[in-house]
Amino acid sequence: MHDPAGSLLQPDFVLPEQYFAAPRPPALSPERRLMLAVLEEAVLTVLKYRHDHGTHGRRLLRDVERWVAERDVSWPFSFDSICGALHLDGEYVRRGLLALIHRPATVAAERPTVFPFARRVAGRRHKVGLLVPHRKIAR
Repeated sequence: MHDPAGSLLQPDFVLPEQYFAAPRPPALSPERRLMLAVLEEAVLTVLKYRHDHGTHGRRLLRDVERWVAERDVSWPFSFDSICGALHLDGEYVRRGLLALIHRPATVAAERPTVFPFARRVAGRRHKVGLLVPHRKIAR
């Protein structure tokens, strides 16, 4: 006779390779890695130049602001297309980036901001290092 309760108490065998294997997130396709790199560059540009008063920094910040604010899905590298391809809530990311761009500078923010160990996630080779915004020295 077959005992159903006894079959539930049977041990399962797991190999050490199965138990200790670290779960890996699914690899992004090369196209999605490129899209992630574009979005990452926009975020780092906002963080680096949001308090910069130079023409170069202001121009880069305006370019990012225009790109983020534009609601277009016809172009594969538009902000909305990238967020959709990466399964991100585009409106949430857009609100956060625009809030960072338009946040008024504080006294503490007048000093150069250091982003310790900003890790670039796009690509096979990760760059880990300190990102210090370029500041012109007033003379």
